[in-house]
Order: sequence, then structure tokens, then C-alpha cells
Amino acid sequence: MRFYRIRHSLNTKVTGKYPQIKDVIYSGNVYNNPKFINALRFKKIEFEPEVPKPILDNKAKKTDLIEALPTAPFNFLISGKLKTILQANRKEGLQFFKSSVYKGIEDTDYWFLNLYIFSNEYIDYKKCVLMYKKKKKEKYGTIPISMNFENKTFFILEKEKAKINMEAFFIEKLALQNVEENFFGINDVEGGVGFYVSEKLKNEIEEAGCTGIEFQPSELSYNDWVARGGEREIVYGRSW
Repeated sequence: MRFYRIRHSLNTKVTGKYPQIKDVIYSGNVYNNPKFINALRFKKIEFEPEVPKPILDNKAKKTDLIEALPTAPFNFLISGKLKTILQANRKEGLQFFKSSVYKGIEDTDYWFLNLYIFSNEYIDYKKCVLMYKKKKKEKYGTIPISMNFENKTFFILEKEKAKINMEAFFIEKLALQNVEENFFGINDVEGGVGFYVSEKLKNEIEEAGCTGIEFQPSELSYNDWVARGGEREIVYGRSW
């Protein structure tokens, strides 16, 4: 079975405009606020956090997955319809916090997803392709190096070395094994964290008519995914 990373739609025929959001309403201080949802990411939240409420551009469409907010990049903002589907496919490790989306009027059936249990035990390290962006010694910039590892131990050692040197290191092409969930999160991937679905759940989301979502096959790198003439363009159309 294939697995897919959930991505925001890059097709403006779907989103109406990019970016969809022209402004954001905040109930309190965004920075250095321990109750703001972005300060609480990847952990179970025991109270009602403060969440942003986006205002869409007049040309933008309300979609079931709204583009990421700069102040809450790892918390998906989703419609009530998509929330119901995800809740039915995972019982542990996720929470939803009520928000709103404004386009002329307030739509209160939007929710921020907080996934706080990750499933890195599904990673098949032997088959993954890792990306190490090593600093150039005498010039600015980095040298991208693709790597493979025999097991998790070597991966962890290389990751720690990259951290000490303040270099980027992540799984570029993800291989999975013994997956028991239809919806799960993996960290150590490009962008830090990725949310994934099984082919079964992907089909269910598509059949429900959810919008604003693209599904990137987990085995593809992001660069391969967005390449002109590549799989993304074939399935979802051009993004320019």
C-alpha cells in the first residue's frame, strides 16, 4: 500500500488565490505567549489555547485545508468535514481546537489540529534516502549530499553531528514498514514534520469532496514532487 503526505494545494483554481490569507485576527500576544498554540506544538494540551483566526482574501476560496499560517506552521487548519474524517481514522494522539475563518462572514466550523504522538517506528531506515546539507567551508551556502543508512543508530549519530554543526539533515525520500495507522505523523522529514495518510484514507478524503489538499507520495522527494512535468503536475495541474 502507498502512503501520502498531506500538502496544501498549489493550484489557484482550487484555492482561488495564493496566498489565501490576507490578514489574521489574534486574541492575544503571538510571541513569547505560553498559551499560543504554536508554543504548544507536538505536546498534549490540557487547556484551551489561544489560536489565530485568518481572514481570507476576497478572491480566495474557503477550502477544507487552509494554507499554513506563519505563526502556526505545524498546526493544520481544517474544516469540520475533514476533522470528522480524521477523527474517525485515529483514536489517540490528536486534538482539535476551535477557530474561525472569515470571508465576509465568520465561519466557525474550522479547527486547528494538534498531533502530539508521532510514529517514527514506521520508518524503514534502510530504504530511506537522507539529505544532509553540509556547510561549505570557505563560502556561504550548503552542499546537498544524499545518504543511505543501514539502521536507526547511524541515522541518529549523523543527525546529532548535523545539529552540532548547525546543518540541515532530514529524510528526503521516506520508506515505511509495518504501518498500523491510516493517519499518522513523522518527524525528521523535510520541513521538520509531515502528516501522512494511507491510500485508503486518501481515497476517503477525495470521495468526500474535501478541497485544498494534495497528496504527495511518501517515497518522492519534494523536489521530485513539484518538478515540472512530474507526478504533482499530472495529478493536480500546474502551480504557475
